[in-house]
Amino acid sequence: MKLLASVLCLALGAAWVRPARAEEARPNVEPNFEGLEPGWDAAETYRLNALTIVHEEISGSFLTFNVGRSKWWRPVRGKFRNPTKYDDFYLKVGRDDLGERDRRRHVVSSTLYWSGMLVWVGGLGVFLWGLDVHHTTRVEVGLGMFAGGFLMTTIASNIQPPLVSDEEAEALAKAYNRQLQAHLGLAPVATRDARDRLSLGLGLTRRW
Repeated sequence: MKLLASVLCLALGAAWVRPARAEEARPNVEPNFEGLEPGWDAAETYRLNALTIVHEEISGSFLTFNVGRSKWWRPVRGKFRNPTKYDDFYLKVGRDDLGERDRRRHVVSSTLYWSGMLVWVGGLGVFLWGLDVHHTTRVEVGLGMFAGGFLMTTIASNIQPPLVSDEEAEALAKAYNRQLQAHLGLAPVATRDARDRLSLGLGLTRRW
């Protein structure tokens, strides 16, 4: 139980670390244009590779049980909105420092989540075993492990990426797109900035 308490203390500390800001200690930002998907001309290449930020949230219109973040963003690439990993997004916009921090947080979150699942399942087993043999102490220990495992998975969900705020992610994407236009020799073009909202069912709302 002492070990479980120590793990929870460390997890709580990680969960409440102040979110990163894209402006803090900003290095020289050099976007990465390697691996661009080619189009039949420069304009089509831009349309296939421009970055967009998709905003998603759990809608209040549906009764849902949520133990993690209720709002988040994720990056997509090109006119077909191909899913893009956070790590790849930070690499493309030239923020390797954020990518490294994102990878560390992901490792902590994944480790904490799966450890919590093991504690949760183990606690359930000890609880049922205690009930079967009418052993009060085992029942109490099982309940404690069950609650601790649930808390660990909840904290793990809350320290998952994204690492920066929606506004900062949009600023990074827009800066990348402007530099991509210059890289391809294109004149600046208007980028889509409408925040249309689509209901996806099951209480999930998406906007971009």
